[in-house]
Amino acid sequence: MKAMAFNGSPRRNWNTAKLLDGALAGLREEGFETERIDLRNVNFRGCFSCFSCKQKDSPLYGKCIIKDALADIIARAEEADVLLFGSPIYFSEVSSDMRALMERMIFSHFAYDAEQPGLWPRKTACGLLYTMNQPDENQYAKRLQDSVGSFCDAVFASTDVFYAVDTCQFADYSRYVCNVYDPEKKAARLAAFSEEEARAQEFGRMLARRAKEMEK
Repeated sequence: MKAMAFNGSPRRNWNTAKLLDGALAGLREEGFETERIDLRNVNFRGCFSCFSCKQKDSPLYGKCIIKDALADIIARAEEADVLLFGSPIYFSEVSSDMRALMERMIFSHFAYDAEQPGLWPRKTACGLLYTMNQPDENQYAKRLQDSVGSFCDAVFASTDVFYAVDTCQFADYSRYVCNVYDPEKKAARLAAFSEEEARAQEFGRMLARRAKEMEK
């Protein structure tokens, strides 16, 4: 079985990336082949609202018409048993790269059809992994779940969410104008980040078990 993770952070080795790697490690423990894609390395753009994916009696129905570096990635994602979308929260939303990916991958496979809203070719276990500087997820959780999560539920059939809160933006807060934060508390939080990585690993194992159940 296969799992594909998308890193929506422009930082390839910081909070979001580390937690995605933890989740992928958990998936590998369950026998999955894994792949991580850093969106900052992919030359692609977001949806341009052509609605080709919504046309009646069209071979493009449920498909994104744009032919760029993301097209092949979406095709490979359709064969995955687990899809994991990881993003930091910027301005109360997912990153611009993650938003563009979701516009292309998820919206194209979402139908304005009350009887069959999901056009993804198979049942897939979906994981949404969010990192944020805020001390708790409550102000974002419901809105993100209502927006992104509702589309993922319709398209992929199963969606689970992981939140990591009070994350550190910097390794050394003394180097930045950032006096709204206590540098000692942030240093302690950074030192304890391995606990979040362990939680992410368990999240990956859980997604693996969910995918295996869907195969039965």
